[in-house]
Amino acid sequence: MSEEKQSMPQGAADQAVAASSGATAVGDYKTPLIIRRPGNPLVGVLLSVLGLVFIGILYLIVFKQNIPYLGGSLDSYLDRTLRYKPEGAPVEADWRENLLIEQTVWIDELARMASGDSRAKPYKMKRDYLLFLADSFYRDEPKFSQAAYSYIAALVEPKVPHENAINTPDGELTRRVGYCYMRLGKFEQAETYLRRALKLAQNDLKADGKPKEPGVVNWALENLTETLIRSGKLEDAKTLIDQRLKSIDLQDAINSVEAHLVFNYALLLDKQGRSDEADKYYRRTIELFEQEDGLRGVIVGSANDNNRNLARVLKEYGRFLRAQKRFPEAWDKMSRALTILDNSP
Repeated sequence: MSEEKQSMPQGAADQAVAASSGATAVGDYKTPLIIRRPGNPLVGVLLSVLGLVFIGILYLIVFKQNIPYLGGSLDSYLDRTLRYKPEGAPVEADWRENLLIEQTVWIDELARMASGDSRAKPYKMKRDYLLFLADSFYRDEPKFSQAAYSYIAALVEPKVPHENAINTPDGELTRRVGYCYMRLGKFEQAETYLRRALKLAQNDLKADGKPKEPGVVNWALENLTETLIRSGKLEDAKTLIDQRLKSIDLQDAINSVEAHLVFNYALLLDKQGRSDEADKYYRRTIELFEQEDGLRGVIVGSANDNNRNLARVLKEYGRFLRAQKRFPEAWDKMSRALTILDNSP
């Protein structure tokens, strides 16, 4: 028997192996014999269910903020979303989401105007809508890039007189552009816009020769001073601070009730390496802002504890305290700032 196998030609041997293994041989290659069996419908159903479960899990992961917690009350979820809410009923909403919706509304309206959509508002309102959008970005820290670009677009948009038009002075809009650039660390651009804003506000005079908007003049000066300090132009900043003190008949900023003036002097002393003095002015700035909050009934840690100016000073003072290796105090100030920033502006 073994001798017969040895004497069998190679092609015949291949065919014999193929026959025994359920395959056909073609030359030196073997083609498997495919045997089709009827499928089990239960397997198909099971795979479909697993696929749906997988998609559901992905949906929960990606969009979980819009999905009710599976272990929670469905009624409470429906009350927040679909069900009718009577007038005056409390509404659960995240202020960040509200600002995002607001920005989307203004962007959509501006897009309709640009495209000539029949549903668009009259074109004369375009500048108003640009300002609505810019103000929404301005309040929604840290969207300062979007706010600056929107304010610039509003500034170059022609003013078309109409009822209820937004009449924010150009000096104030220009100041806001400069402030945005300062917060973005673009100090050269910030200085350019803030000097322009200061000039516009100082030249916008009433009949008696005084500025129509003295608040804009002061804000522009304070923002410009801070920009100069942060860009290392300390002598120029000191000159502006001295001018401000002289205009209010003070020798020392510590006696001022203008928190931003005191804050700028703290920053200047800090940059000059005069840490002990800087500490005193930082604490005075915080005290002034907290006094303002007290007058408007702020309860620390509550929803109305939302003074962004105070939060900025607390963060700056926290940075200063870390540099002084006063870590527990630094943590306390930073924690307080984050609490404020988590509330609606």
